[in-house]
Amino acid sequence: MEASGGPRLTDGVVMLRPWIAQDAPAVFAACQDPEIGRWTNVPQPYLAEHAEGFIARSIEEWHNGTAAMFAITDSATGELLGSITREPMTGHIAEFGYWLATQARGRGAATRALRLIVDWTLATTDAIRLESYTDAGNDRSGAVLLRAGFEREGLRRAWDLDRAGNPIDSIFYVRLRGDLDVRPASDPDLPFLAEMTLLAAFPPGPLPDGAREMPRVVRWTQDWGRPGDAGVVAWRDGNRVGAAWCRVQDAVLIRDEGGSPLAEVAIAVVPHERSRGVGKSLLVALELEAAKAGSSALSLTVNALNPAHHLYERLGFVLVRREGDCLTMAREAVR
Repeated sequence: MEASGGPRLTDGVVMLRPWIAQDAPAVFAACQDPEIGRWTNVPQPYLAEHAEGFIARSIEEWHNGTAAMFAITDSATGELLGSITREPMTGHIAEFGYWLATQARGRGAATRALRLIVDWTLATTDAIRLESYTDAGNDRSGAVLLRAGFEREGLRRAWDLDRAGNPIDSIFYVRLRGDLDVRPASDPDLPFLAEMTLLAAFPPGPLPDGAREMPRVVRWTQDWGRPGDAGVVAWRDGNRVGAAWCRVQDAVLIRDEGGSPLAEVAIAVVPHERSRGVGKSLLVALELEAAKAGSSALSLTVNALNPAHHLYERLGFVLVRREGDCLTMAREAVR
């Protein structure tokens, strides 16, 4: 049996594709890992016939239009990294499960795969509640779900049974249609970051002549990607709705007499998403990125006519310098 018409989903780093019969040896090899057997319900011991049956069922599910079972692969090499499945949907609920091969862990592959299948599900179904659950103690899998925009809903006692029939507790993670998902910025986000730079640099209304060629805009958009640069992008239902980015550099700010590394920050939110908590969520996520570079303070520049400076005040920024209509604001980084 061969795959029957399932989509291929990729972010340029990982690709999700339907399983094919030739994947059976790689699935058999991956499922010899005791960690997969510990945290999933794959048969133990795992035999070659189990891998073949898994792939045959996957192809049948695609043919029947029920579950969506994907191989997670490396976009560049085609190497099998793992498995991710959307179980048959129950009304408005979509449930996901996944495992990774040993060599694929610690590379962000599971988070990328989960984002891809969630975005695809939101775009192609009427799902409202997206959920996944882990055995209590499987913190690594829980961290994947949190990074992909899910929230820990709580622990359900004796929700599942182990292989011996003993009850085990499960932790549920849930994301709802319309929830915000903040992700690290990547190369495909650069055009959006460029547009957000303009929103961050100027007050609402028509842009001044030559705005895209102004030094500050050019500096952020054309010199992006050097060491110390970091960014995050907010998504809602598969659409980018805001961005925050920073450049960590050695500088002495008025409030930073020791000259510790300073994160120069820019934040922008598309107009129809303002006042919905996007800016605050972006800043929280960006601080984690800046902290990795040792930043001890955050600084940003905003036009005095841009009402966003009121948001920055609520987030703890204070005015340290004013030059014409340009306000420089700063705050110590949260530790």
